[in-house]
Amino acid sequence: DMGLFEAVRVLSESIYNNFKINGTVEYIGIPIRLDKKSELYMFRIIQESISNILRHSKATEYFIQFVFSTASLKIHISDNGTGFNTEEYSQEKHYGLINMSERIKILNGKMKITSSDEDGTNLLFEIPYGVK
Repeated sequence: DMGLFEAVRVLSESIYNNFKINGTVEYIGIPIRLDKKSELYMFRIIQESISNILRHSKATEYFIQFVFSTASLKIHISDNGTGFNTEEYSQEKHYGLINMSERIKILNGKMKITSSDEDGTNLLFEIPYGVK
């Protein structure tokens, strides 16, 4: 009911209180509410992204940025962790990432992952408005 951005901000506060990992959540543009299905799917994707950060990255902080434009919502998630081999990800069964990818496809969106030991992991999700 509070909207995707606010729900993610509250989630980030909870993560800090429970795990003491600093998270920044911000937005650019004018926030636009998505339909409930899209907001729920995107929340689950972000939740899985944060869970992966907590379980695998050894990060001390993460950053989530919402970019609201006239045609789409972009969500960028990055961390300062150890990263992983994205080629192995595409060849192995990583169910959390597979679920994220499937949800993005349902929303007619795109997902891009880059990762390295030096730069941590960067996820970019983009979904067009008006998906039902």
